[in-house]
Amino acid sequence: MTFETAVFDNSAKQMLEDLFGMSTVYVMDFNNGTFASFVETCIGLDPYQRYEGSKAAILRQIWLNEPFANVAKLNLDLLSKWSSTSFGLARSRRSTSSMLWTRSLPSSRQRRDRPSPRTISPS
Repeated sequence: MTFETAVFDNSAKQMLEDLFGMSTVYVMDFNNGTFASFVETCIGLDPYQRYEGSKAAILRQIWLNEPFANVAKLNLDLLSKWSSTSFGLARSRRSTSSMLWTRSLPSSRQRRDRPSPRTISPS
């Protein structure tokens, strides 16, 4: 039986890796047992019987080698878990806070163009 494997462009892959915290050997807050159970429940395979390495390395191998439908289902389930856990909430709060903080700061040009508080005379 032949099947189409998933193809990610680099930006989509990097976005998923960032969201899932894969810059280390981890995937979100999974331990080996919960990761294996999650993947097996989602797509019907024990990732540790088919692949070797860290959770992040195994997920990358799944992305490269498993049928597109399985990869899509797994990614959607992972995104759902991410959005409903403290891992996702904390990361999205940090991202939102960082974005809001950055956008709330005036640019260096705006700061230069504003008069200093000391030069403003009271009315």
